[in-house]
Amino acid sequence: MAKFSLPIKFLTFVLLLNLNQYSSFAQSNLYSSSEIYQSLKKLNVLGSVLYIAAHPDDENTAVLA
Repeated sequence: MAKFSLPIKFLTFVLLLNLNQYSSFAQSNLYSSSEIYQSLKKLNVLGSVLYIAAHPDDENTAVLA
C-alpha cells in the first residue's frame, strides 16, 4: 500500500493544478454601460412584462401597470 502513495499524491497534485487553471473560464465578461445599451438597441424583440402583486399593500400595482 505504501508504494502507491507517491503516484497517488502526484496524480492528486496534477489534478488540483488543472482545476485551478480551468476555474478562470467561469468568469463572465464585464461590459460597460455603453456596450450594454448598444446590445439592447440591436435587439429586435418586442417583449412584455406580467406583474402580479401578492398583497395590496406590497406595491402600488396601478403605478406599475
